[in-house]
Order: sequence, then structure tokens, then C-alpha cells
Amino acid sequence: MERLKLGGVAGRHEIPEVVGFVLDKVEDPGNINKITADVIASLDKQDLSNS
Repeated sequence: MERLKLGGVAGRHEIPEVVGFVLDKVEDPGNINKITADVIASLDKQDLSNS
């Protein structure tokens, strides 16, 4: 199985070999329910096919 290396939030930190980010931004870092929903939605959209 090949691993896909994703960063958490775009533009926050330099992360070597990252192929993408889970989130583009986080409006309210204290709103864990919103962040969780955004992460799930983002991961659901990822193309994990090998083709």
C-alpha cells in the first residue's frame, strides 16, 4: 500500500514531501466540531486511486 502524505492546514508550516493539505484554512481553531466535519468532508473528496 502506498502512503499519501498530507499536511493539516495549508500555509501553516513547512512540511517536506507533502502532496496536499486536508484543509485550506481554519476559521475558528476552537470549533472542534466544525474542524472535524471539514476534515471528514475533505478526506471524502481525496482521490486515492492508483490510476
